[in-house]
Amino acid sequence: MVLAGRRKARRNHGDLVMRLPALSLIARFSLLSLGCVLALMAALGWVTSHVLVQNMHEHEWETTAQIVRYQARTHGLEHIFIDPEARLDRARIRSSLSPLLRLPEVVRVKVWDRDAVVLWSDDERLIGRSFAGDPDIDVALRGRVSVQIKSRQKPENAEEREVFGTLAEVYVPIFAAQDRGPVIGVLEVYKVPQRLYGEIRKARNTIWATTTLGGLLLYLSLFWVVRISHRSQIRAEAGRRKAEAELLRLNQELEQRVVDRTAAVEAARRELEASNASVSRLLDESERRRTRVGTLVAVSRRLTAELDLPALLGSISEAAAEIFDGEAGFRLAEGEWLVRVGATPGALTAMASERVRIGESISGMVAATARPYVTTDAAADSQLVPEHREGAQADRTGSLMCVPVRMGARILGTLIVYGPRGHRFGDDAVNVAQSLADQAGIAIENARLYEAAVQARREAEMALSQVKQLHGLLPICAYCKKIRNDRNYWEQIETYVGERSQATFSHGICPDCRATVVAKELEDWRQRQR
Repeated sequence: MVLAGRRKARRNHGDLVMRLPALSLIARFSLLSLGCVLALMAALGWVTSHVLVQNMHEHEWETTAQIVRYQARTHGLEHIFIDPEARLDRARIRSSLSPLLRLPEVVRVKVWDRDAVVLWSDDERLIGRSFAGDPDIDVALRGRVSVQIKSRQKPENAEEREVFGTLAEVYVPIFAAQDRGPVIGVLEVYKVPQRLYGEIRKARNTIWATTTLGGLLLYLSLFWVVRISHRSQIRAEAGRRKAEAELLRLNQELEQRVVDRTAAVEAARRELEASNASVSRLLDESERRRTRVGTLVAVSRRLTAELDLPALLGSISEAAAEIFDGEAGFRLAEGEWLVRVGATPGALTAMASERVRIGESISGMVAATARPYVTTDAAADSQLVPEHREGAQADRTGSLMCVPVRMGARILGTLIVYGPRGHRFGDDAVNVAQSLADQAGIAIENARLYEAAVQARREAEMALSQVKQLHGLLPICAYCKKIRNDRNYWEQIETYVGERSQATFSHGICPDCRATVVAKELEDWRQRQR
């Protein structure tokens, strides 16, 4: 019974909600704008009153500090802080501080030295007590005015709690010179800020009254503007509906005409598309062939113009990748091996093994048979070696075309072109790849011949630079062995040959001359010495 009653109550509540009329645009705007204006009024009133109260506090305490410093200078209170004997004359201190106690709202004055010790207070029980660590005293001793408005909870305020409720403690630093020099002590003034609080209440009431009035005027202005706009919108909506009804009727008539004409145009378009499709396919195929042939010619010119063999081997795979817009690699035959000498990044993964034996894998089979090979799924091909299956599983290198690189009857290597998995390279692609491979073979042979010629030239130049020959008939004396030069002067053979070649001479004595000439001269010299 209870559950049935609850279900009935929920159904009745749902029916009541469905029967409630939807709020109009002006009603929704009224509620929304009212909320926004109230929020704006609250924020503006709070910020303004907060800033004003803060400024009034700062002005009040700064004014109090200036009055206290002025009274201290006027009545010579500085000597209390710097003269130890003056601190003992409490009657004089009381008379010096009496002008401060007569100031409006001032109820008590305390004198602190630099060690946070109470030098004088109208409550003699506090004189001589130290309150080190009081944060307000520490701030004042650093040269700044410190103010606290709170209930009397500190130890040094125990007596004030019995007489006053909330007081303003103003800690005024006293400097050695006029507002300059080191701080020599602190004067603590207790004020009952009744006048300040009264002014603050008046200012807050003024601010909130002004804010409320402004918000009300703003809300009424917005409501009036929106009400006028809402009436204009209602009139415009009625005119729009009438125009839409007329436009709908005209559109229906126009649509029927368009349907009839579209049917005739569609029939003609189908016939035209059927004829254009075949022409477009032929044009696309022709354009692809023309582009591929043009690229092949340009690449062939680059390959045949390249005579540096290492650079040529690296650019063959790049040329094939450019023509077929895929990945490509190149292997060069070295003995019974095919060595990978160039590959694009994608082909480098598919050609994992750097060396493949001729007759093994797809490249080795093409090199052995000198016939092209095409497959649409290289990873599943039985000819592929296991080392290459993982790289062939990529989608971009799934299909493969391999052609031999020939120079006459010799096989110089193989060119491998990779395409997306499932793509089949047609006969035109095979012919283009074979043409590129033949051009690569010619370029490789040219580069090798050029490299051999350069090496032979270097060897010849090196041999030629080491030899410099003398030619012609040389007149030489049969006795002194001097040679007559071109200026008809006789000179030593060493001088003549040294000027006309790069040879240098080292003088020595041959065995025959030593036996026949030197030995005799040595014997004559020994005879003369005896």
